[in-house]
Amino acid sequence: MTSVSTVNTDAVGSYSVTYRVSDANGNAAVEVVRTVKVVDTTVPVITLSGSSTVTHEAKGTYVDGGARASDTLDGNLTGR
Repeated sequence: MTSVSTVNTDAVGSYSVTYRVSDANGNAAVEVVRTVKVVDTTVPVITLSGSSTVTHEAKGTYVDGGARASDTLDGNLTGR
């Protein structure tokens, strides 16, 4: 049996896997196709740089510690 797959797990979409087989006499089975839907259901993650609670003196200049954002499929989202 052979299979031909167009599945790309790096891109959301619908893909197919096709199966084929023949017996020793060359009789081919009816090919079978499986549809594979690649989805992205994992939410991005935001990670704070520093503490989530900050005490800051009044009248002083506040400089935020920032944060980073990442996603399983899209990678680094910090600059978006």
